[in-house]
Amino acid sequence: MDTATAFDPTAVAIGRAVKAALAAAGRSQADVADQSEIAANTFSRRVNGLIPFTFPELVRVAAALDVPLSSLIASAEEIAARANKPAPAAAGALAG
Repeated sequence: MDTATAFDPTAVAIGRAVKAALAAAGRSQADVADQSEIAANTFSRRVNGLIPFTFPELVRVAAALDVPLSSLIASAEEIAARANKPAPAAAGALAG
């Protein structure tokens, strides 16, 4: 996969789930990155779906956010499912 032009949809979904958990907890990326022992720039790239989190990193992030790892995964699954739904047809496209 050419990472310059393509994103791993799973990495994007997990990143969005982590971003939502950060917002819900009122925590900054820098704070959670530090507590999770992940370099801030690497954490940012992972949250933005540019590179995937490793499993041990996700475990540490969940602990830093005080949320069950399973809730991050469930959130990522919901995000991925929404992303895979076809867009509704435009109203004008159906009129003929």
